[in-house]
Amino acid sequence: MNISPYDNLPTGDKDPKQENPQQAEGLQYVDVPLDELAAEASDEAVPPRQSAEEGAGEITLPEVSPQQGEESSDNEPAAQKDDPRPEENIVENSAAKKAPVKRESPEASPSQAKNREASNISVFAPSSGYSKLSLRNIADTGEYLLPFEETLLVPDTMPDMEKVLFAEGSVLLSQPAKASYRKTDSISGELIIYTVYKPGSDATSPVDVIRSAVAFNTDKCWDTSESDTFRATVSVKSVSAEMLNERKFTVKGTISIHYTGVSQKELTLFNGANDNDLIRRTDSVKAANLIFEADETTEISQEIDIREDQPAPVKILKERFDIVENHRQITSGKLVINGTIISEILYLGQDEDGDTELGCLKNKTDFTQFIIIDKDVDADLLYISFTDDGLKTIIESQNRFQLQGKITSVICGYENMEIPIVSDVYHRKQDIDFDISCQPVSCLEGTVCGEISSREIVNIEEEDSRPETLLCGSGRLTEIQGTAERGKVTIDGMIAVKILALDAEGQPLVIDSQVPLRGALEMAGTSEESTADVSAALKEFWFDSINPRQLEINISVSIEVRAIGQENFTTVDNLRFIEPSSTRKHISMALYVAGREDTLWDVAKRYKTDVETLSRLNGIDSDHLSEGTKLLIMR
Repeated sequence: MNISPYDNLPTGDKDPKQENPQQAEGLQYVDVPLDELAAEASDEAVPPRQSAEEGAGEITLPEVSPQQGEESSDNEPAAQKDDPRPEENIVENSAAKKAPVKRESPEASPSQAKNREASNISVFAPSSGYSKLSLRNIADTGEYLLPFEETLLVPDTMPDMEKVLFAEGSVLLSQPAKASYRKTDSISGELIIYTVYKPGSDATSPVDVIRSAVAFNTDKCWDTSESDTFRATVSVKSVSAEMLNERKFTVKGTISIHYTGVSQKELTLFNGANDNDLIRRTDSVKAANLIFEADETTEISQEIDIREDQPAPVKILKERFDIVENHRQITSGKLVINGTIISEILYLGQDEDGDTELGCLKNKTDFTQFIIIDKDVDADLLYISFTDDGLKTIIESQNRFQLQGKITSVICGYENMEIPIVSDVYHRKQDIDFDISCQPVSCLEGTVCGEISSREIVNIEEEDSRPETLLCGSGRLTEIQGTAERGKVTIDGMIAVKILALDAEGQPLVIDSQVPLRGALEMAGTSEESTADVSAALKEFWFDSINPRQLEINISVSIEVRAIGQENFTTVDNLRFIEPSSTRKHISMALYVAGREDTLWDVAKRYKTDVETLSRLNGIDSDHLSEGTKLLIMR
């Protein structure tokens, strides 16, 4: 019976020496690691062996003993010199030995280092091409918390302080139109704090409010970042007030500085060479590039009418402004932004009989901005933030307020660049060497805008006073974060709520609550490895009594999420020829058995053929190879 040498090729982790059953007599296997050339075994160590029946169409296989294989490795140059035959046929198995290792660093293996010592190296520069690509890439995002504490005095014109009710604050930046900061720049401005307190018994109003301005300045917010420039948004994270005596009190809290760092990166692109025998492994990575920065300041002036059932204003006690974006679009080279200013005014008024009465007024003011854009920018890849640039209200008449001031928007536009990379290379006819250049880059995997609502029922304890009149409230985002998952982003946050009310006797009281915010927004293209950069603003906030012991709080938050992904820009660098000191033989035909981690590229590179030829010859359409797959290799 004629036994074919293909019948019992070892696969997987099997050792060829264990393949005793049904093995052709006298048949041995050449076991050559992937980092050595398969045909380096000399003819003296590998004598030819005829098949069982000549002319049967089988590939003639060499017969090598393990001892001979080792001797041939030691005496390789001499054996190659004496061998007059330029080609031979080899059956090779890699499943039982170590899989090929991809080149991941410029450090040479011991065998490569030995080979270089006996070789002449020539740089590939004359026929190869490199170019530089500059981009401003998102490097990191972070939050810096700046604590503050200040001891303040009650103004001489105001009544003594009997009890602090609560405090709230907002930020006025010194440079609200500053689009980006450098590492040496500082952020400065004023913290506007409203301290709501109960005055002494001789006061005409149950509530009074002290407006204070606390300066801040810091350049430490990006000390730990390696970025070059920064986009920053500043807000009050927490604020509280404590009474020291009837004329003195302390305010303290933290300011949140949320920043996005941008780094200038220079990427080296390998453009290839004018050589058809140079085979490249090409791919691409996405990288976000900052291409547009602008700011726009808009004057605001609007009349706010008082309802008929509200008292006529006498004195403004406290005001609060939230700015939210409603819509954006790019048309005819212009960016159109539509937004809303949400105002809440607590004031001291008089009724028709001249008695003092507290009033609260809420209002929405729409605005539109037009910004000229000379870049091809995707509206979804814009970062837009709004800053209060001196908004305030004044009493215009007995039935009207006037909202005036400015708002400033800062816009940063990105593009996702598709950057080609060459991660590996080999030459069909010559030996080459090269280094690997690698840099991390980030990309914007997606953006999404939406709203998340929350409803909370607050129970009032029996020992607490019952609220008879609900005056005003404040909501502040103390925590907000996003977690990217496959196809969506989960939002978790917390909103600190304070509601100012009067009991049946007209005495002030404050209802505190922490309202959780939870929801999810669908976003295609995200994964668990993505970083969710979240921006949020309070859009709706209202409350009402359910019964004397329960309140209902409803909050809607405007959310914008940007999913940031990380990729590695990897390319071939310092490509050069290696000229061997002796002529090597090349195989004309081989049968290769794939190992556990083999790919079609690894095999093609080893035998200096190309992936397309291997794929067509063996009917394989995937780069990944299953363990034990037999590949016929022809040159």
